[in-house]
Amino acid sequence: GGLTLGALLLGGCSLTEPDDFPTGSPGPFATGVDPKPGTLAATDIAAIGAALATTRPVVGSEALWENPVTGSAGRVTEVVRLPAPDGRECRSFATTVNGLGGLTALSGIGCRDASSDQFIIEGLAPRA
Repeated sequence: GGLTLGALLLGGCSLTEPDDFPTGSPGPFATGVDPKPGTLAATDIAAIGAALATTRPVVGSEALWENPVTGSAGRVTEVVRLPAPDGRECRSFATTVNGLGGLTALSGIGCRDASSDQFIIEGLAPRA
């Protein structure tokens, strides 16, 4: 029983579109999955992960991120701790992206990488 991850994050909506993960992928908790968040560069995704690592899963915790390579910037908010099936520490979050395409709001999941202690973004989707 219990709520699914999608229900927990987005009130029953799927976290990702069906083709956001490669065929045969176990989904947002897969290691090394390309989140394919649209127009975000890999360096934007890395900057969001670095900001997520500086937040705490408590009400009001937030962090700013900036990517000098692309000129994009944003804010990570609404951080909630999620247990991953494999025991890693994962967090759901919201972020804004202010870039060349305008202002975009996204929801995502990031998990701590055991070898580097950084958060790797494993899924991003537009916020409703």
